[in-house]
Amino acid sequence: MLRCVYFDLDGTMVGRGGSLLHDEHGNVSLLGARALEAAHRAGVEVVPVSGRRRDTVREPGRAMGATAYAFECGGGLVVDGEDYWQTGDLFPENGQNVHEQITSRGVIELLTHHFDGMIELHTPWHVGREVSVLFRGEIDTLVAQQLLNDHGSSDLRIVDNGFIGGLPTGGTGFQGGRGESTLDPSIESPRSYHLTPEGTSKAAAVDRHRRIRGYELDEVISVGDSAEDVGMAAASGVFWLVGGAEEKDGAVGPAMLEHDNIRVAEGGPGEAVYEAIVTTLMAGNET
Repeated sequence: MLRCVYFDLDGTMVGRGGSLLHDEHGNVSLLGARALEAAHRAGVEVVPVSGRRRDTVREPGRAMGATAYAFECGGGLVVDGEDYWQTGDLFPENGQNVHEQITSRGVIELLTHHFDGMIELHTPWHVGREVSVLFRGEIDTLVAQQLLNDHGSSDLRIVDNGFIGGLPTGGTGFQGGRGESTLDPSIESPRSYHLTPEGTSKAAAVDRHRRIRGYELDEVISVGDSAEDVGMAAASGVFWLVGGAEEKDGAVGPAMLEHDNIRVAEGGPGEAVYEAIVTTLMAGNET
C-alpha cells in the first residue's frame, strides 16, 4: 500500500520557470496537479524534497497540501511545523545557523578563487539559506572535494544537484539574464552545487521523515531527476527517474548503478510524478 511520495521540485514536479502548470518546454500541462490530486484522493502523503531554501519549498508545499517538506538538499526537514536537521556535527548554535558557520571558514573564496570563472554564488537564491552554500557553474566535484579536504573542511561535501532549475534549458535560473553572471561564456548550461555538511542528503531527509511517520520502506516512493535525487532510492521502496534525465545529465547514470530499485518514467516533469503515483496505486489495487 502506498502511503507517501517524496518528490523533487525543479525538473521533477514543476516545469519551465518553476511552474506546476507547464511542462519542461513551456507547454500547458495539468499532470503535476493531477498527480497531487490522485495522491490526496488516495490518502497518500506528499512531501517535496528540494535544494531550494526553506520559504521557497514551504509555500509551494503548502499549496500542494503538504504538511512536511525538506529543504536545502535535505539539510532541513519540517514535519508538522517541527524542525529536524540532517547536518552531521553542525547544528544551529550561538546565534549562527549552519550556513553561517560554513561561510565563516572562507570556503566561498577558496572555491571561487580556485575555479575562477567556473563557479559563482547562485544569485539571488544564495541568500536566506540556513544550511548549504549555493553555487552555479561547471566544475569537477572530485577536485573541489579534495580542495576542501586539504583546507580543513573534510566535514563538508560538494553536492552536484543537476542543471539549474532541473533543466539544461533554464528553469528557475538566470531571471535577470546572463549579463548578471561572471561565469565563463563557455558554460552554456550551468549546474547547481550545494556545499553542505557531511551527512546532509535528500536520502537522509526521506529516511528521517519515513521513520517519524512510521512508514515501511515498501510503502513509500520517491521521484527525481538528478544524481542527488537518485540517492533517495536508498530510503524508498521504489525510486522513479524522470523520463530523459539520464540522457540530459551524464551524472545520473553512474548514480543509478548503486541501486536496484529504480524505474524510469516515460514522461518529463509533472508527468513522471503522475505516472509514478498512479502506477503504484494501480499495482496496489491489483494485489
